[in-house]
Amino acid sequence: MLDATKQKKRKLRIERPFDQFGAIATLRNEVVHWGASSDLCGNFIISNYDRKPLKPKLYQINIEHLKHACADLLKISLFIQFELGEIDVPVEKVDAYMREAWQYKPPQLSAQRQAQDIRRAK
Repeated sequence: MLDATKQKKRKLRIERPFDQFGAIATLRNEVVHWGASSDLCGNFIISNYDRKPLKPKLYQINIEHLKHACADLLKISLFIQFELGEIDVPVEKVDAYMREAWQYKPPQLSAQRQAQDIRRAK
């Protein structure tokens, strides 16, 4: 839609926040649909292993990951309010704020590491 209305700058500006929103939405979906168990160290273990998927996935998160995801959601919310015209701030300040690093980093496990974790979880 933004291409059709020749809003390329806006499209570039919203791409990064929506990518991060997608990463956080994936975390949410996996926790809600797969469930999470906890270990003795206060970590949450997220896994689809018990569903016998073609591509098993297992990873750990902790409360800090969830706090980081919440902080990023607040940042995205403020950005959307700006884009909707609900916040009056110079675009340069918003762009600088949005270039700052995201706090939530999705887990990046190699296939070999996932296989090792799944074998241990059995």
